Amino acid sequence: MKKIIFLLFWFVFLTINLQSQTSDYNVLISYIQTNTKLSIENKIIAVNFWSANNKISRDANVDLKSTCDVFKNAKLKGGSKGMIAIVICLDNDDVAADITLKKDGVHQVLTINASELSQTSLLTNKKEGNNVIYDSNGVLINENFSNITFFESIRNLITR
Repeated sequence: MKKIIFLLFWFVFLTINLQSQTSDYNVLISYIQTNTKLSIENKIIAVNFWSANNKISRDANVDLKSTCDVFKNAKLKGGSKGMIAIVICLDNDDVAADITLKKDGVHQVLTINASELSQTSLLTNKKEGNNVIYDSNGVLINENFSNITFFESIRNLITR
């Protein structure tokens, strides 16, 4: 009886957790499709949540931009046509965010301000320094990694 209750508990927990991940992925896909001309077909989506006054999250933006430059059209596990890089600024000051990105040399990535996503669940429990990588089917590949970089995480997905 205990095993059944235990298994039922884990099933419910995993179901709720997977729905949340799918919801975040769907918000990103919806935003990309309605606001850009990017093709999302068979691409990995890497996201960094950042703030202008958080140096670690800003450094992650630079790393994500460099990673996207290298793997933009690479054949990767979970994304045979490369990757899309997204940086989401959690500040309410759009002008300061744009200036900071230019100062840091972060360009050619999809930039989203938190105000554009305020009506979605994507920002729930997110803070600067959070990051996430989804494969082309919306399956979570990696989340909130701090001991490795975007480059190292994506490099592990190279197919030969």
